[in-house]
Amino acid sequence: MRTDNEKLLRYIEGDLSAADRRTMDERFAEETSLQKAFDTLRALHGALRTIRAESFAPYFNERVMRRLQGVEQEPGESLYHGLQWVFLRAATASLVAAVAFGVYNAITYQSLGAASSFVEAVFGLPSVSLIDALSYPIM
Repeated sequence: MRTDNEKLLRYIEGDLSAADRRTMDERFAEETSLQKAFDTLRALHGALRTIRAESFAPYFNERVMRRLQGVEQEPGESLYHGLQWVFLRAATASLVAAVAFGVYNAITYQSLGAASSFVEAVFGLPSVSLIDALSYPIM
């Protein structure tokens, strides 16, 4: 049956010669169990072609290949790459959010006249005078 499955898969892929295809067609007419196995494999083959592979963690294929080859992985290598992958995206998102808030603060505070400098406007700081600074209690 194993050779039948191999021939069926080669038949589905179109890898059989014309003579072998005719032989398989004759066997399909004679053997209903072979025809059912062919229909099942063809349906499975079609389903596997249409299913989109889900994304795995970064460097998944490299980790699998190392394990298959029997190469030991350095301790912490996968942790490092995993953290690098996560924090790179988190840092990018944080930078975009910080710039957006800075622009919003600069536009809002300067239009209200609440900030006396651009830095105060970007960080949303209230205006501070020398008298306010000197009146702040130090311990």
